[in-house]
Amino acid sequence: SEAGANQAAEPELKLAIVGRRNVGKSTFINQLAETERMIVSEIPGTTRDSVDVRFQLDGKSFVAIDTPGVRKRKSLANNVEWYGLARAKRSIRRANVVLMFFDATEPVSRVDKQLVSEILDEIKPCIFVVNKWDLVKDKTTEAWSEYLFKLFADMRHVPVAFLTARSGRNVQKVINLAQSIYKQSRFRVPTGELNRLVKQAVANWPPPMLA
Repeated sequence: SEAGANQAAEPELKLAIVGRRNVGKSTFINQLAETERMIVSEIPGTTRDSVDVRFQLDGKSFVAIDTPGVRKRKSLANNVEWYGLARAKRSIRRANVVLMFFDATEPVSRVDKQLVSEILDEIKPCIFVVNKWDLVKDKTTEAWSEYLFKLFADMRHVPVAFLTARSGRNVQKVINLAQSIYKQSRFRVPTGELNRLVKQAVANWPPPMLA
């Protein structure tokens, strides 16, 4: 059918899952792999020590790029850091959407700031993913979101998702959100509409006059 042909023509959504060590990236991938409706396969990555992981969920294809692959949960306990900073940057450049992971129990680190800066420089659609939310007792989602936006003022447009990768809570919702953001990123605004918006913005916030 025509609908089936259009669905088959949809490109794979490439997801970069980045963040500091022990933030829960590998647990997140494994939770996806254990989903009943998820079909998982490993494909060669861009370097000899990397593996991309392809997911098919409800007829849609996703690729978690530059990962160590899906492994049994016990083997992940001693797994080394998924990405060095260089590998994370390479993954960000390859991605359609970046899932930037934060640890809800830890303050934002220098590595986090470097990764967010790279995402901003590459102009990549992004979701801030706050993991280990089940361990937080003294802070609301609103407070955590505002904390992130104060640190990353240029990223206030980024949605913030709260999940517990260990139990699988909200894991699939993040994938659905990534798909929605990807569609938005591919939307093209007509030139006339863009010009109208620019004129309106200049009228509302005139640039400073130079002497």
